[in-house]
Amino acid sequence: HWSSMVVVALEHMHSHGVAFRNLRPESLCLTSDGCLRVCDLSLCKVLPYQTRDGGLQHETFTFCGTPEYVAPEQILSQGHGFPVDFWALGILIYELLCASTPFQSDGNGQVDVFARIVRCHHYLHFPKGFPCGARGIIRKLICPSPDQRLGALKNGFQDVKNHLFYATDNSSLDWQVLEAGKFEKTYTIALKELTTPVDFDETVTMCKFLSLGENEQWFGEF
Repeated sequence: HWSSMVVVALEHMHSHGVAFRNLRPESLCLTSDGCLRVCDLSLCKVLPYQTRDGGLQHETFTFCGTPEYVAPEQILSQGHGFPVDFWALGILIYELLCASTPFQSDGNGQVDVFARIVRCHHYLHFPKGFPCGARGIIRKLICPSPDQRLGALKNGFQDVKNHLFYATDNSSLDWQVLEAGKFEKTYTIALKELTTPVDFDETVTMCKFLSLGENEQWFGEF
């Protein structure tokens, strides 16, 4: 399961207090040895974070992410945290199996997409032949209540890992082997050695990160 590698990546980020908030196919890349890697961490958020008045905030209210992957609480401006990543995981699994997202619009724009997401139970449908195990985990991940989503409950990621969707040959997936990258690769890419040097403007390599100075704390709440 490609999604199992995503689960491992999300668990690592969450264990360090980081919500990804940008899970989508475009934020994943496949290495030459068949491992899936998470990239594009531009929307990551450390939780909890300290506000400008010195308080500790466990949720953030910045609307961000890919429209078809955002969770209901983001659309409704109710504040969001780690559960948005579990919602997006459900959308990702659906898209990996269907090549389309469950709430995509029929040409009526983002407003229609958001309306479908908020009323997810009404619009979540599965095509004929959709795997039963996948239906089960998707329904539990795409739950309108963030506190009731699979992964956001008491047992955290263990609930996700223990789901029947990740059972293979009547046995559970060996997550430790997966985390170590020692699993049998189902797909690898043959990369050709670069024969032509790539020239970059010297100024690019000389660039340094700018200090935000007085604005650094403001950006910390993003």
